Amino acid sequence: MRILFFLLLLFGNLSGAAPLTHLHLSDLLCEKWGIEGAERELFLKGSVFPDICYFTESEMKKLHFSDITTEQILNEEDLFKKGMLYHSFVDEERERILQELDICSLVTPVSPDFPDLLLQAVEDEILYDRCASCLYPLLFIFTLDQEREVGFSDIELEEWNKAVFFYLSMRPSTLMRLQAVTGKSLMGVSAEELRVWSREIPRLAKRPKVREYVEFLTTTCQAALLD
Repeated sequence: MRILFFLLLLFGNLSGAAPLTHLHLSDLLCEKWGIEGAERELFLKGSVFPDICYFTESEMKKLHFSDITTEQILNEEDLFKKGMLYHSFVDEERERILQELDICSLVTPVSPDFPDLLLQAVEDEILYDRCASCLYPLLFIFTLDQEREVGFSDIELEEWNKAVFFYLSMRPSTLMRLQAVTGKSLMGVSAEELRVWSREIPRLAKRPKVREYVEFLTTTCQAALLD
């Protein structure tokens, strides 16, 4: 359960989209841009990598950037770095849309104290079936040279890749159920609340307004770079 602990530690501190959402949005761009093979892997892994800063105990400066423009993303030739820039762009767009549409109010009745964390899980629950054939977990069975060049230790990178592999290998609702089975609270979320989340996440994922929000986020983040 050590990896599970690290995962919930990560998402308990995370502000922004969760891994599957980042990968899905980035992969849609790969399709539009005709990026395939090893180049696709670079862009996709870069699009998730900034969140390693929440996961490790490293004192490295954070890899999230503010006010990223579409020009910065489009002009970056290094695909791994391009993915990292797109990560920050997506997080900022997501936050703007959440406030604009007041989406957190839809999940607050279930979790008044952790609405954004719950919403992250719901977003990825919606995308899980859609992305099942993409084999995203396989991206995290190895460490890229570009990841090493950032400066994290091999141990930190190995733990990070294992954790993301584990997370992507199951639905968020299943992940919450596994943690609830331990009977332990984590990041202030009690085991009982996690058990409730495991039931409520699939229900919330079926709500039309939540699904419309995820579609709007998807089209917005694509359109900004394809116009």
